[in-house]
Amino acid sequence: MTRERSTRHDVDEVRERHRHEEEEHDKAATTTQIVVLVVILGIVGSLAYYLSS
Repeated sequence: MTRERSTRHDVDEVRERHRHEEEEHDKAATTTQIVVLVVILGIVGSLAYYLSS
């Protein structure tokens, strides 16, 4: 019984750690997408400015 309880605790711990890692990955992916979008908009804006003048 104690071993089964310990195993459940370990499984829960691994699941919690995995969920936390997924959340961190999602935050990093979102940040990367925002940075790429800002860079692309900056390039397009600069290009439009130089072409219009």
